[in-house]
Amino acid sequence: MERENEPLEEPTLPPVDDPTEATPPLLTVREGALFAGLLAGVARRFGFDAVLLRVPVAALLVLGLVFWPPLFIALFALYVFLWLCIPQEDPSPLER
Repeated sequence: MERENEPLEEPTLPPVDDPTEATPPLLTVREGALFAGLLAGVARRFGFDAVLLRVPVAALLVLGLVFWPPLFIALFALYVFLWLCIPQEDPSPLER
């Protein structure tokens, strides 16, 4: 019966992410870019190394070019489309 008189514990909420630590926007970048900066920008946006994205994309492009040209054409067209649609990062003041 002692439990009935004890105050109820308030449930604790999980910690909220710090809004100051926002993820970077999806932009094509100049720093670390090999061609247009698209894959480097995607990698930076999602927080991993660009090589982990470049190697599979390059392998698919080569395999498509050698074995199945429609795959090459589709991947190349998607790359160019995204390159044109995703805005470019503003240059740093030192590059101006």
